[in-house]
Amino acid sequence: MIQRIQTVYLAVAAIALAILLFSDAVHGSGPPARWGTLLLGIPAWGGAVAAIFMYKDRHRQRRLIVAVQVSTILAVVVLYASLFIQGALSVRTMAGVDVMRLVELMLPLAAYLCLLLARRGVTRDIRLVESMDRIR
Repeated sequence: MIQRIQTVYLAVAAIALAILLFSDAVHGSGPPARWGTLLLGIPAWGGAVAAIFMYKDRHRQRRLIVAVQVSTILAVVVLYASLFIQGALSVRTMAGVDVMRLVELMLPLAAYLCLLLARRGVTRDIRLVESMDRIR
């Protein structure tokens, strides 16, 4: 449902993952980081978008959100590890801190946080529906 807060969290997570997939942090790095992040990031993005429309089956929506969280964590590990190995993980330049690079590196963490909040919202809805069923 569009009016549920977890829909907003899922949409923000999908937008953050989409921006990450097209960012310079992924495409400016070497092939291992690019392919690893794309192979894990595209299903994460698709899962976040699909979870928005699964509001009628909350249990399946929660399982999909957990799978997207795992995929996001794996994409973060692949991206950060390959950037660390290449020595390109730093956000400092001669002129100071590269803010855009910092934002690009924080996008998957923000997406994970939004997915965590969405999962909490779905769990709260499941509990609410189960408590209403007990009253009947």
